[in-house]
Amino acid sequence: MFREPGSTIQTSITFLTKLPFRWDLSENRLSYLNPYLTFLTTHIVNFSCSYVLRMKMKSSILLGVSQMFFGVMLSLLNYTHHHSVLDILFVFIPQLLFLSLIFVYLCVQVSS
Repeated sequence: MFREPGSTIQTSITFLTKLPFRWDLSENRLSYLNPYLTFLTTHIVNFSCSYVLRMKMKSSILLGVSQMFFGVMLSLLNYTHHHSVLDILFVFIPQLLFLSLIFVYLCVQVSS
């Protein structure tokens, strides 16, 4: 089923808040018919979404870096078990350097 770019479908179905809503298919968003309520809910949703997205990004960075750090430390245990000094110097140290630089870069990107 194809539709024109400016077409909308209006329904009077009651949602969880028991208010009639309009489903705007061209923009894929839910907008209430009351303009004051629309402004209030848009402001609250935009603020909470930006906060949630920032926290989700920060937590995913911490989780990913901690997982990579755990893997690098396991590789260090493996290298020391096999008495491989070359692997420690030419594999472990560059991995640790790269991990720390990536972490600093991601922290700067998230904070700005």
